[in-house]
Formats: sequence, structure tokens, C-alpha cells
Amino acid sequence: RSAALKTRLDTLYKERSLIAQLQATPLFRGLRESFIQSLAQKVELISCEPDEMITQEGEPADALYLVRSGFIKLSQKLGQGEIVVSYLSKGSLLGEGEMVLDGVNGWLYSASSKEYSELIKIARSDFQNVIAENPAIERLMWESVVARVKESGYSRKNINQSEFISTALNKGLVEGNSILVIALNVCTR
Repeated sequence: RSAALKTRLDTLYKERSLIAQLQATPLFRGLRESFIQSLAQKVELISCEPDEMITQEGEPADALYLVRSGFIKLSQKLGQGEIVVSYLSKGSLLGEGEMVLDGVNGWLYSASSKEYSELIKIARSDFQNVIAENPAIERLMWESVVARVKESGYSRKNINQSEFISTALNKGLVEGNSILVIALNVCTR
């Protein structure tokens, strides 16, 4: 919560880890190291509180976000309410559709942090420079957009599945790495 501490930690992260994380992201593989270093100086590091709104469906889309840590809930309006479309975790992108679809200036999804989350924000103009540097990235973006549209359609068609995923995340089930199952009718205690 200390602004001075956050600034110091963000500076250290940019100096020591950001370039490696950008290079490890499939979208940025193949870019010149000097270009990634330049991009790393321009990005903004965002820290989110639980349930903090990141984007609001329909509002102007001005950036691409890379999830550093945490879980981000994507939802869309459906009738009078909203439906959970997907969840993003470390390494996922938010805003790829908004960056490549012509005529789309607003966010396609509302995004909110489900827990303490860290994001890397890349301004639209900086990301357009990334595409100009390596046009093959646009193909990867389209693949991601198609997958997200399919996921959105599946969620709208199978509302119960969307509710199950939401419940699992709220209960913390997706945060575990393993599970222990005990068959009580076989167990000898």
C-alpha cells in the first residue's frame, strides 16, 4: 500500500525480471532484444486489489495487458446481468481482440481481479510498434482471439458450466496443485 515501496519494487522488477518475462511470453518470442528492452521501459506495472475492475465492456480500449500473477475474471453482458466468459492467469493476455479487430475501439469484456493480481500494461501505440517489428505476432493474436470467441460462445451456450467455474474459483479450488482423495469404505484409518 506504500506508494514509495511500490515504486521501488516496480523499478527493481523492471531492472531484473521484466525483460526475461517478456522474452518468455510466446507473443514476444523472436523480437530483437534491443526492441524488448525499449518496450520494457514504456510499459506500466499495475497492481490490483481483489474485485478491482480493470476494464469495463464498451469503454475505450487503450492497451494490451499481460497477467504477471493472480486471476482475472472476464465477463460479458447477458440480458439484465452478466456471464463469466473466462478466467485469465499468469502469462495470459487481455485485449488482444481489441488490438487486432478493425472498428473495435471498446473493450469486448469486463475484466476484474479475483485476488491480488499484477499486470503489465502495454499502450496501444506501443503494441502497434510491436506488430510492425514482427508481423507474425498478428497471426498469434488472431489465434488467441478466435479461441476467446469460441470460449465466450461456449459459456453463453452452457451457462451452468460458467457458474461451476465461478464457484470453483470463489472457493479456491483452482489455486491448488494437488488433491488427496480418501476412500472411507476402504481406508483402515
